[in-house]
Amino acid sequence: MVLEEQRIPLLICERDLRPGTWRDLIDQVAGFPCAPCTIVASRQADETLWVQALSAGAFDVLAKPFNRSELYRTLLDAWLQWENRFEYQPAPKVMTAGA
Repeated sequence: MVLEEQRIPLLICERDLRPGTWRDLIDQVAGFPCAPCTIVASRQADETLWVQALSAGAFDVLAKPFNRSELYRTLLDAWLQWENRFEYQPAPKVMTAGA
């Protein structure tokens, strides 16, 4: 699976996946060393789905059809969160003798 072999920062999945579910996908990628920020997309993006998705580990839920500014904001926020977690981890401090 490409998601296991590549460092993919963002993942948008449809609420109604077949044969699995969006929850199956979130559970599967959660164990990856650099798990992507997963966004669930749905025409029925209501508060219930939002609570379920966030509780399951999704980054956010987006209503379809996508609103350009909301899509941009969500993708940027997800990218920055992923980048902060996996790309820019500070190097460990090394103590030298006499320091």
